[in-house]
Amino acid sequence: MKKKRVGKSCYTLVELLVVVALAAILFGIGMPAFNVLTKGNAMTASINDLAGKIKGARAYAVANNCYTAIIFPDATDSGWISSLSAWQVKLSNQSCRPCVVYPRDNESQWIFDSWIDGENWTMLGKGIIVSRTANSVISGNHGFSYWSRIPLQNELSSASGMTVTAADSSNTQRIQIAHSFLDPSGSGSSAVTFQRVMIFRPNGQLLENTLFALEEGVVTPGSTNPDVTPTRDVPVYYALGVNKFNGKITYYDPVSP
Repeated sequence: MKKKRVGKSCYTLVELLVVVALAAILFGIGMPAFNVLTKGNAMTASINDLAGKIKGARAYAVANNCYTAIIFPDATDSGWISSLSAWQVKLSNQSCRPCVVYPRDNESQWIFDSWIDGENWTMLGKGIIVSRTANSVISGNHGFSYWSRIPLQNELSSASGMTVTAADSSNTQRIQIAHSFLDPSGSGSSAVTFQRVMIFRPNGQLLENTLFALEEGVVTPGSTNPDVTPTRDVPVYYALGVNKFNGKITYYDPVSP
């Protein structure tokens, strides 16, 4: 008895083109939603990373009976030089790092001591930046001052030692960290002045209630300082408030101007 031969089924060119066209349509519909989901995940991860660093800096201060600070580089920080320009773009408005500081004159001045062992720069998620424009939007809503100005001694460290200059008499004192502490290829004879910091006392208390926000944006090289550009036509700010007494972090609902 002869077996019947079963013919192989094949797709025609027209059928294949129809499938490709449908796939392209579905991809075009789903891609915006995928981008939104990806950015949402990056924002959530960035908020969680920052919260972890804040809690870690507080815990380190208590465990080691010392003062700790978290540095948040900003594109307008002064003291960047050409050899550090790549680092400036990399770090500005999209990173933070904890360090050890110590006070002078009853906490009216502050000196940078060293980076915390095992801690490096924490980078935010791709497309996420520390906002520079959220002040007028979130300060009034939550009762905290936006990036409370903390008096810091003008301090200059170099690879060979530390030289302390006169304290700034204004209310806009900052902390200076030598180029050699930021990048081994940088010069140790000058420093970058950071203007956004958070300081914890040995008892775990923060010097001031601190409020800051994240938003979607990018940092690119500029003519003098990096360009920090929000990527949304209408910014959406994700604010975090840190209580100075117990270090509690409050996550606020996203707000827009």
